[in-house]
Amino acid sequence: MLIRTGEIPLDGLEIHETVDPSLLDLGTESIQYTAPLQIDCTVRKELGVVTVEAAIGTAVEMTCHLCLRVLGEDVARRFQWYYKVQDHPQIDVLEEVRQEIMLGYPMVWLCREDCRGLCPQCGANWNEETCVHGPT
Repeated sequence: MLIRTGEIPLDGLEIHETVDPSLLDLGTESIQYTAPLQIDCTVRKELGVVTVEAAIGTAVEMTCHLCLRVLGEDVARRFQWYYKVQDHPQIDVLEEVRQEIMLGYPMVWLCREDCRGLCPQCGANWNEETCVHGPT
């Protein structure tokens, strides 16, 4: 999704693309994409500045870092970027999207704020059951 700033018409551009997340290397050990990325962009150029507004939607499955529960979630995000035309003859929107998504990943994802995790001895999920090794 490469935009050549010299080719942006006066009334701007509307770009709509569906992108396979594997092309952007977005999956992690705890986050897997279950749907393609839907990217909708509006591009405008005025007074030597290009404005790119992007809406991104997809679906992911995330694994809790403590209990390993997998939950699905729809993701919708909006981003906006500004570029000086003189510094950017072309703009790689997919790279910008990739960076924004990666920066938005949680350091540690939990299924719920008070997740109790798994028993290290027997593997019982302390959110759902107790065991003889459980915390007091």
